[in-house]
Amino acid sequence: MISYSNIRFFNLIFLFIFIHSLSTCCQSTVIFNNSNYEFSVSENEIPGEIGLIFATSSDGAQLLYSITNGNIGERFMIDTNSGNLFTNIPLNYEIFKQHNLTVQASTGNISNTTNVTIFVINIDDISPICESYSYHIYVSDDTPHDPPQFILNLSCSDIDSMSLSYSILAGNDDSNFELVENTLNLVSALNYTLQTNYSLTIRVSDNATTALSLEVRIVVLPDVELPPVFTQDGVYSLFLFENSTLEDILQVSLTTSYISSLDVIQYSLLSGDLYSQFSINSSTGVLSLRSSLDRETIANYTLSIMAFDQSVYPIAIRTVLATVLITVLDINDNDPMFDPDDLVITISIDTPLNSQFSTLLCSDPDSGENSIIASYSLTNEYIRINSSSGDLFTTGTPFPLDSGPQLTHQVNVECVDLGTPARTGFALLEISVRHSNIHSPQFSESSLTFEFEENVYVLGRNIFQVCYK
Repeated sequence: MISYSNIRFFNLIFLFIFIHSLSTCCQSTVIFNNSNYEFSVSENEIPGEIGLIFATSSDGAQLLYSITNGNIGERFMIDTNSGNLFTNIPLNYEIFKQHNLTVQASTGNISNTTNVTIFVINIDDISPICESYSYHIYVSDDTPHDPPQFILNLSCSDIDSMSLSYSILAGNDDSNFELVENTLNLVSALNYTLQTNYSLTIRVSDNATTALSLEVRIVVLPDVELPPVFTQDGVYSLFLFENSTLEDILQVSLTTSYISSLDVIQYSLLSGDLYSQFSINSSTGVLSLRSSLDRETIANYTLSIMAFDQSVYPIAIRTVLATVLITVLDINDNDPMFDPDDLVITISIDTPLNSQFSTLLCSDPDSGENSIIASYSLTNEYIRINSSSGDLFTTGTPFPLDSGPQLTHQVNVECVDLGTPARTGFALLEISVRHSNIHSPQFSESSLTFEFEENVYVLGRNIFQVCYK
């Protein structure tokens, strides 16, 4: 039998289920126009607007936008109300080719995130660099030319990874020479009796706005029946540490079948020694190191050495070239360095405890294990750093409150490389903690009571004052 109390109980249950269902079905949601946004920004571009990140809430509530991840070095900012994304500083393609951000839109109660990728467009802002800007080579007038004969390789590069083009500007009036990319070839016969030397001007361009000129002097030698021949087929390879002592490093020589008591062999260093770091004994062919090497400046050398026989004529009538390939081996002689853009950070005091808020990056110009960052470290009560990745986190201890709008912490940070012995980089990290408006005003008393006599004329007169703080 169903009593009145039972019916009342069932009605209450039904009312609770109805209200719960109503609140569930009407819960607000935040939806972005795109699940992923992609933008492109040219490097060195003046900071400004990138594009719009737009979301809507199903109940029409006001949304606030923020960047929650990936904003290394505070390179970007977003308008909290409109969702317009901006660059704070010019971007550099040679440091980061793209940036991956996480943007959040929130009503205060609910939120959603979207991924934003900014691709950095490379521009040609660096001129080509050549191993040598002046060449002096010798070519015999009986050098074959059909098919074209290689006589010189021009070694240039561009850090922007732009393709380089080479062209002969002057000195090739009879079209004796051609350039195929960076290779200079002989394409028609030379005649020592008609012309003993050529001076070519070669233009090297990165196909943009920057170019440079090289000078190539070619000395024509008369034909002889038996040219000299270097040992090791004229190619020598060396590996030198960048802290090598200044001493003899190699002796080049001709094959014994060529050398006789009548031969007067002379050696000379023709090209590849841009900063005069090497010398060769003209009589013995001993190559020496004159000044210390620095792998971070030049990692590889290609030296061209000529041997010639002056036993018959006062000019080099019998000549041959050798190539010495020198690879500079790294030592751990550079401290790792922090990116200065990462060392000034502003965060809100509302940042959750034990959450990531930025990343420090350390780089080392050495190579191999010497360039690998082994660990990061810092000592501070309020922040910690991931020893492997450099990610910065708040700790379980909140930042202290301060009367001013912003509190600044200076923290010493270190990074250590994998070299032997290891080297340490030091920097001062400055973190500005921005306060939030989190306190509501309060009356000095929770209740107030005033008494005054009836019929007292009080219009326009102060009768009491309330205060809040």
